[in-house]
Amino acid sequence: MPLPVNCDPDIETIPPQKQGMVNFADMGYAPSERLQRVKALYGGSISLIDKGVGRILRALDELGLTENTLVVFTSDHGEMLGDHGLWQENCPFDASARGPMLARLPGRFAAGAVNEDLLSLLDFMPTMLELAEVDYPGQPALAGDSLLGAEGGGLAQKREDQVVEIGRRAGRWLSLRGHRWKYSYWMADG
Repeated sequence: MPLPVNCDPDIETIPPQKQGMVNFADMGYAPSERLQRVKALYGGSISLIDKGVGRILRALDELGLTENTLVVFTSDHGEMLGDHGLWQENCPFDASARGPMLARLPGRFAAGAVNEDLLSLLDFMPTMLELAEVDYPGQPALAGDSLLGAEGGGLAQKREDQVVEIGRRAGRWLSLRGHRWKYSYWMADG
C-alpha cells in the first residue's frame, strides 16, 4: 500500500486539539510499516463491505426486485488514513470531508454516471421524499435539495459553493468549498 499524503507533517501546523491524533495509530511498527499496515487493513475492510453490497445487489437481481429498489451506499465522512499525519475524521481535508455515495435505481440514476455536484447529506431527505412521492407540507422548509432534479440524477440547480461544518463549539471547523477551491477556518474557542 502506498504511504499517505504528507505522512510526516510539521506538528506545529496542526491545531493543538488535533495534535493527539497524529500518533493515534502507533502500534509499535516503524512509521512507514505502521502506515502501510493500517492502510492495508482498512482496504481489507472496504473490500469486505464491497462484497456484502455485491451480495445484496445479486439477491435483488435474483428476486426480480432490481427495477423497483433504490440502493444507496454512503457515509457521513471519509477517512484520513494518515494523510497529513491525521487519523479518523473531523477535519476539512478532502480525505475526511468527502464521503462516498453510490446510488442505483434503474430509470432514475444513469448507470455508471459520476456526479460532480456539490452535495450534502441534507439532500437525502428531500430526495427520499420525492422518490416515495410524499409531500412535505411542514415548516420550516427542508434544508437540502432533491437529487432527482437533473436527468440521470443530480441537482436541478448546481451549487457554486457549499458550506461544510465539522464539530461543535470549541474545535469546530467551518469550510466554504467551491469546485476548485476551499477556505477552512478553525474555531479553536467555539
